[in-house]
Amino acid sequence: MGIVTVGSRRIRIVLGLLCMLATCALGAQRASAAVLQADCTNLQTQLDAASAGDTVELTGMCTGGSYTIGNNGVTLEGAPGQTDGFDGTGASMPAIQSSAYGLTLRNLTVENYSLSGYAAVELTQGQGALPVLEADSFINNSESATYSEPAALLIDASGPTACSSSFSGTLTITGSTFRNNIATVSSGFATGGAAAILFFCSGSNTAALKLANNTFSANQIRSDGVDAYGAGLYIGNGNNGSLSAQQSGNVFTGNSITSTVTPASHSYNGAGEWLASVNLTSVGDEYIGNSLPGPSGLTASSWGAGLGTVRGSCGTPSATVTATASDLVAVGNTIGAPSGGGTIWGAGIYAGCTATVGSGGFHLTLINSTVTANTAPGGPAGVSGESTDFLDLQNTIVQGNTAPGSSDLGGFGIGGGSGSVTATYSDVCAVGSSTLPYAGTGNICADPKLANPAAGDVHETAASPTINAGSNALVPAGTTTDFYGQPRIFAPQSDGFVDIGAAEWQSAPAVPTASITAPVSGGTYLRGTQVPTSFSCTEGTSGPGLSSCTDSGGATGGTGHLNTSRPGSHTYTVTATSRDGESSTTSITYTVVAPAHITVQGGESTVSAGSAHVSLGCTAGLPGTVCRGKLSLTLRERIAEKVHHHRHRVRMVTITFGHASYRIATGHRGRVTVRLTRRGAHLLSTAKHHRLRVSLTVHLDGGTTVRHNITLRLTAR
Repeated sequence: MGIVTVGSRRIRIVLGLLCMLATCALGAQRASAAVLQADCTNLQTQLDAASAGDTVELTGMCTGGSYTIGNNGVTLEGAPGQTDGFDGTGASMPAIQSSAYGLTLRNLTVENYSLSGYAAVELTQGQGALPVLEADSFINNSESATYSEPAALLIDASGPTACSSSFSGTLTITGSTFRNNIATVSSGFATGGAAAILFFCSGSNTAALKLANNTFSANQIRSDGVDAYGAGLYIGNGNNGSLSAQQSGNVFTGNSITSTVTPASHSYNGAGEWLASVNLTSVGDEYIGNSLPGPSGLTASSWGAGLGTVRGSCGTPSATVTATASDLVAVGNTIGAPSGGGTIWGAGIYAGCTATVGSGGFHLTLINSTVTANTAPGGPAGVSGESTDFLDLQNTIVQGNTAPGSSDLGGFGIGGGSGSVTATYSDVCAVGSSTLPYAGTGNICADPKLANPAAGDVHETAASPTINAGSNALVPAGTTTDFYGQPRIFAPQSDGFVDIGAAEWQSAPAVPTASITAPVSGGTYLRGTQVPTSFSCTEGTSGPGLSSCTDSGGATGGTGHLNTSRPGSHTYTVTATSRDGESSTTSITYTVVAPAHITVQGGESTVSAGSAHVSLGCTAGLPGTVCRGKLSLTLRERIAEKVHHHRHRVRMVTITFGHASYRIATGHRGRVTVRLTRRGAHLLSTAKHHRLRVSLTVHLDGGTTVRHNITLRLTAR
């Protein structure tokens, strides 16, 4: 491992072993590939045993471990829909280190690694077949280093001097998630908060990259006094312009670069994604809510909060670097205020090269794309490049980006320079004007009136001037759908004309709907009972997608509970909300009742024919239930006892007058007959006025006990 210097920057190069031509290919596969089963106890053994073409199937989450893959052409995978992989709690080394080529990682979770000087997964190789990652998850990993190192994934395909002609295949990352990974870097410079792909070769490089349907969210670079690039993803190709990347359906949202100190002069670029010397083809990529701090120092810069793509060497260029994007969305990205000066360019997109001669600057083409609601405190807030770069806008919205005293566009020969802007059938205003369109066929300058672009919803509304305003001839061949997967040219609405922007007007999106599958409305439940609920939400036709599905108790996962803490009538509600703010609710009603309890009706009980008659009531409880139990009539009385000769003592005794069982339906009253004991009947008959004050104790099965004083009154001898 060593450090080499390119220009004025130190680049970390992990030197691979030289590979002879005879051994650079994977070689002939065995007659049949093996599938090796592994858990955390034997994973390293199985990886060592695997050969080219073999698959190692991992079951379970391995905690605190680090594993090495040294054999070429091996696949390591977890089960689809399961959580198999690596938990870095307590780990000091990466989950996976590999210098082999042709490696595939599939359905693996890598989480909670907190390392110093290492990414959670490090793949290095000098030549051979490039790695493939499919449906992997990198979550909550962190890294602290004195030089550049991402927190989650490092793919270092730098290699020795022979690497220019020895790569094969395509480096592929598809269907993977990178969330909440944080890299803190204190010297040199930082490349990649979550992931970094490095191609630093001495010659021209013909490798290809494919990134499809990945999500980079809430990843971060914490700059401890260094320049920083690509909080979500960094792809660097040294000084070469022949690395090609095909991207589609990727989401970069909420990624950020932050500064932990206030250094003399440092730059912060590409919070969502940063590409250096990469020829990019993008379809349906999304950059939402990514953020950069303002630059610190007069020579510093903050460029491309959403997407930054540059030519790495900007002297006299030897080749043109290009980026062509269709159905791209860049909205809600921000750059903060500078400290001590510096330049701010392209809160949405920066694409540039400071070449001064020739035609080898940067060439950016945006087709049916939307760049709006990006903000910066100065400089162009929408799309920006250098004065020698070239921009081509086709059926594209670059409108509604805000920066005091600036515009949606900057660079590209605007105000001088050899670059240029070509705009056709686009919603983009002339620089310095809010009413005049940029020069070119079919251009307009108008508020596109999108649904909620600041929140990521770029659907057109019925009032959008971009409807039917595009050119069908500019739609790329084979394109049939828009950014949201709806028909790109929707004849019933457009009369056969394409719209300007990433979204195609279909009709007013239907509001989302919410449903409650359990319990049914009208139920009655005892106070304090746990009553689970089941609910779901569905986005309306042509809607931008749900932002939330929440019940009245705050639950969001499709299950909750009724509130049964208070008796009475209640309503349980579920609300479905779209990303454009449209919402609808559904609800059920229910009743909460207290547990059944018994009451004594009246304070006197008549006694006739040796029996007392007690009136009880059964209240509350669920419908159809009954109050049942036993009752007793007793009297506490003082009795004097002779202890010795003339000495007496007084003690309290309980005299039982009678027992009885009862059964009364809830909501009703009942008369319970209590047959008096012989002693009880005698005491009542000899009492003054044939009345006695006695204690009535009523036990409720499964409930409380009620005690009440009543008067027994003898009505007949």
